[in-house]
Amino acid sequence: MNESKKRGPGRPPLPPEQRRSKRISPAFTVKELELLEARAEFAGVPVAEFVRLSALGALWDGVGGGAK
Repeated sequence: MNESKKRGPGRPPLPPEQRRSKRISPAFTVKELELLEARAEFAGVPVAEFVRLSALGALWDGVGGGAK
């Protein structure tokens, strides 16, 4: 590896097509957030991942060209 391109410690960068750079900010009531947190914990994933998987995964499986 060229010395000028040597990376520091940490995770290697993802290819551009796999980077998640767009954000949305949905609003939830306290009860809704508690429910999301409980379901995410049960699934063993962070809340953001649970919301993403719920929005793009199980509810829309086979619809929209598989955005997974």
